[in-house]
Amino acid sequence: MSVEHGSEQSYPRSQEQRGDVMKKTSPAGFLFAVFLVLIAAVAVDAAPIGKITRMEGRVDVLKTGLRVVKSVSLGDAVDVGDIYRAKTNSRAEITFFNRNILRIAPATRVQISKYSDDGMRSNQVMKLERGKVQAVSSEEFAKKVSSFAEGNTFEVHTPNAVAGIRGSGMTVGFAQMITGLFFSTGKGYFYNPSAPARVVNVSAGFVSFVVGVGGAPSQPVRGNVSYVGGTGTAPGTSGPGGTGTSNGSSGSAL
Repeated sequence: MSVEHGSEQSYPRSQEQRGDVMKKTSPAGFLFAVFLVLIAAVAVDAAPIGKITRMEGRVDVLKTGLRVVKSVSLGDAVDVGDIYRAKTNSRAEITFFNRNILRIAPATRVQISKYSDDGMRSNQVMKLERGKVQAVSSEEFAKKVSSFAEGNTFEVHTPNAVAGIRGSGMTVGFAQMITGLFFSTGKGYFYNPSAPARVVNVSAGFVSFVVGVGGAPSQPVRGNVSYVGGTGTAPGTSGPGGTGTSNGSSGSAL
């Protein structure tokens, strides 16, 4: 249908009429703008946060956003929500874009639960369901922690413990409701989320354990990485305590 140029129905003739048209169309325009913002936010959240930098054996990943399981290959992108499963005699290494590193040991299942880095603050959480991982922070992260510790976190969570590093490297193992923690370099903290006020500080060369659902972290004692993950015997309470730096075994890569 065509409309003549001079027709009275072409456009509202008054300011009041034009205002009525705007009132009718503004809600739709506003909702469309909100929709575009939400789409942009989802796109940002879906952006990769790192990549696979080492691979050995058979490792698969459950992409929670796509609900598909696929084999992991060197160079694959890593996303928030990914669940990695390393088979027997298999391992993988993830290097995040903030240069922090996560190494996944054989027979391990771990989720990349949280990641944010705006240049000033960096926060990461990995959920370890079974097995063992090694977390190593970058020099850049260490600098951020030194200037603002509370605003920067790099943590591994298990069902009964939270282990966090402060510009350092740690190995965390979990099996049968026992979480073991060993620091190879630097220092960090350890607590049971059921009692977050009871925090134990752990330094390089020391190990600590949380046993059971409500257990508190044990007093750190000298040890090595073999104590974490079931390959060695946990040190007894008669060993030297404290959280001072040790020159003991620093542990090897997973």
